[in-house]
Amino acid sequence: MSIKTGHIHNLFLPHGPTSGKRVALILACGTAMSSVTWVFTGSFGTATRAYAAEAPPPRSEFSIRGMVRDFQSSHPDFGVTDPSQMGQTAMMLSGSLGPNDKPQYLGYGREVTDQWFDRDGKQIKPYGDPGLVGGHFDVDVYDELSSSETYHEHEFDDKFDVDYVDIANDSNLLFDDIIGRDYPNPIRVTFSNLESSGGGTYVFHDGTNVYTGLNENGLNRTFMAADLVELEVKFESLYKMRGTSPGTSQDDVADRDSAFRVLMYDTVTNEMVYELATYAHVKGGLDPSNPPPVSPDPMEGDDACGNELDDTTGTFSGSSTGGVASANSFGQWFDNVPGVNTSSPHEIALQRDEYGVYSYRSDEFFPIDGAGYGNEGFGRNSNFTYSFSAFFNYNACQNEFFEFEASDDLWVFINGELVIDLGGTSTGTTQYVALDRLGLEDGSTIKVDLFYANRRDEPTSTFGMRTNVQMPSKPAQLPSNALYD
Repeated sequence: MSIKTGHIHNLFLPHGPTSGKRVALILACGTAMSSVTWVFTGSFGTATRAYAAEAPPPRSEFSIRGMVRDFQSSHPDFGVTDPSQMGQTAMMLSGSLGPNDKPQYLGYGREVTDQWFDRDGKQIKPYGDPGLVGGHFDVDVYDELSSSETYHEHEFDDKFDVDYVDIANDSNLLFDDIIGRDYPNPIRVTFSNLESSGGGTYVFHDGTNVYTGLNENGLNRTFMAADLVELEVKFESLYKMRGTSPGTSQDDVADRDSAFRVLMYDTVTNEMVYELATYAHVKGGLDPSNPPPVSPDPMEGDDACGNELDDTTGTFSGSSTGGVASANSFGQWFDNVPGVNTSSPHEIALQRDEYGVYSYRSDEFFPIDGAGYGNEGFGRNSNFTYSFSAFFNYNACQNEFFEFEASDDLWVFINGELVIDLGGTSTGTTQYVALDRLGLEDGSTIKVDLFYANRRDEPTSTFGMRTNVQMPSKPAQLPSNALYD
């Protein structure tokens, strides 16, 4: 007979204590047939028994579908030939994915001279603090014009997604602490070092009237502290903030005199009673003379499973753009841009070996030969990018890992955070990441995003991937842009 899960089936049992009785059987199956539960009901009562089904054997392979984008060699970032822009360059990108889950180019990174290794001798991502796009948003608060002592507001040091301050309502900006709402004299508020980019705005509410305007036009209003409802200053972007600091996260030296400043004066004594200076640290991403800071010591402590890290640190040399012209040009690498690139899906298959490791590797990774804009040197279509997103379930303390190899740029993000940093036009460099080091939640679903680029006209193109985690085959296909000018 045909038996369906979740249905009641009447069975006639000829032998045993239920001989000659009709019983009902309900069959319930667990996920992927991992368990089977039989429930017998009849005049004798109800009996339940569960049987564990044998887990399905691991797959011999799985496939990942991604997107290839073809570029012409006339694109400023492709067809790289300048030797000074070749080699592995770390920290060109922000450590986190940006809008639409795309990587963000910072600018100058650091040339890798010697690699970083974990305790097992695996090459790992170099240490360092690349910052985020637009630099490092910082706020200093002062209570005297001539004072060098600052109420340094470190909370803003990591607010890379914030481009405004709200002096009246953010307790961290200390208006109530320094001045207080019971201040007896009228206060005059002005701006210094006006933002000239044309996009910054302010909102000032003195309790009676609301004033708005452009930062470049300044502000000059008088109010009583008890009546202040809102004083919000918004900047066009962190790139265009005044007072960009020459400091790094290790050398916090702000140029107060050139910062955009909000100044408040007692109109009776004419003394300054409050100053807020806002500026953006460069953090190496925008200035070749100030490369990203480096952690000088090996990472210490244990991973989530109690294994000692015991890494070996490598070394950097000078700064490099990695052969990337600008953030705008990089922004075209992994987006469909008509007239700039053409895209099509591409699938790779990872084969399982006797050790349970899935791998794919090719020294001739040219997935669009004869297509797109056509072949270049060596009869290959060699100016392209490849990207994919996939999901997997993390199992803690099972030594799960990813390892990648690339002849040019390759970055991998796990849950939006950079874990593999092979930027620049390198030569077959590998990097490894042990998932137990990342602070992931056991049993959770994890997203991995890969971004690869081949930017040189060479007879070979290396791309490799190894892992012992299984991912669902063929993630949802991204939209392609097959038509091009």
